Amino acid sequence: MQRKKYALLLKVVFIALPLAFLNFLILEYLLPKEVFQAFHYSIFELYLFFISTSVLVLGILIKMKDKHRDQLGYVFLLVSSIKLALCYLVLLPVLEKDGAGADWEKINFFMIFVLFLAIEVVFTSKLLNDTKQSE
Repeated sequence: MQRKKYALLLKVVFIALPLAFLNFLILEYLLPKEVFQAFHYSIFELYLFFISTSVLVLGILIKMKDKHRDQLGYVFLLVSSIKLALCYLVLLPVLEKDGAGADWEKINFFMIFVLFLAIEVVFTSKLLNDTKQSE
């Protein structure tokens, strides 16, 4: 039972790794080398950050599912808001930069943010559906 409960966390990692590689390849061939190398954060640093925060968010939700099933949606909103604030803090050095490379890095950051938010929403909806079925 424990193994099945935490399988969502592994799915996040297995979904994100190929996406990180694909993102790297797209930017490697789309952008000039000097623009791509001027990024403040590497693609893999960003994906590591987002994978770890997504695993943390989903881990909290899995724990909360056992104790407070009725509050799961509210907990998701709270934890996602905290994650948004943390992402803003991580993005601050990039927001202060100027130039074409900074614009590409901002776009890339927000695309990765939206991607992981979508992954979290899908998995949270699965948790909520499991909660309703088990009642």
